[in-house]
Amino acid sequence: MLLGEMVVARGIATVEQVMSALERQRVSGGHLGAHLIALGVLTSLELSSLLVEQNDARAALPFCERTLARWEGEFGVHHPATARARCNLAQMLLTDGQAEAALAEGRMAVAALRAAYGDDHAWTKKAEAIKNAAYHAVYGPEDAALARLRTLTKQSEPQSA
Repeated sequence: MLLGEMVVARGIATVEQVMSALERQRVSGGHLGAHLIALGVLTSLELSSLLVEQNDARAALPFCERTLARWEGEFGVHHPATARARCNLAQMLLTDGQAEAALAEGRMAVAALRAAYGDDHAWTKKAEAIKNAAYHAVYGPEDAALARLRTLTKQSEPQSA
């Protein structure tokens, strides 16, 4: 997930604030994060945390996918251990901006954990929260604004020669 998308999706910034930072970036160059700090949208500590999370998700995704495949092979699709691995994958997919895939994995994790432990178990609640966050990312009220932001972000990216 791109930085501008992350801050809007989490309610840290509005689409207008990110668009303003993107315009500053287009005019002055530099990194979007620096412009968000200059506009007072983020602190340097918040930016650092977001950038670490972005990179962690990209690094963790292949591991989560391998773990899920392994647990499915060893325990089966509906086993609670498999559902926990699926929940972890859903969380990483969501962090990486793959909300539709996260929603699909989250739904499967919730169903398996609910069947194994019921609605009140901590693991079921965590999976439900991830599924709901993915649902909001796919169908939520900010969807159109995020799509508009993606278009603007792609337009402001420098073209490679």
